[in-house]
Amino acid sequence: MPDRLGRDGTAPAPNRVYVGDITYLPLADGRNLYLATVIDCHSRLTGWALADHTCAPNSSQTPSEPLPPTAAL
Repeated sequence: MPDRLGRDGTAPAPNRVYVGDITYLPLADGRNLYLATVIDCHSRLTGWALADHTCAPNSSQTPSEPLPPTAAL
C-alpha cells in the first residue's frame, strides 16, 4: 500500500486527514481483545471499537464511539 501521507501525520484543518490502527490487548487468561481507533490528524481521537475478534464489520455495524470535543488529545 502506498504511503499517501508521505510520513506526515498532521493536517492543516479538522476533517481533512484520518488514520486508523488496530492493536491487540492480551488478557491474563490468554485471550486477546482488539482495539481499533480512528484519529483525525489535526486534533484528536475520533472513534474507537473494542472486540474479541478482528472480523471487519459490515456497514450496519461500523464500530465507533465518538469522543466529546473536550476529550481532544
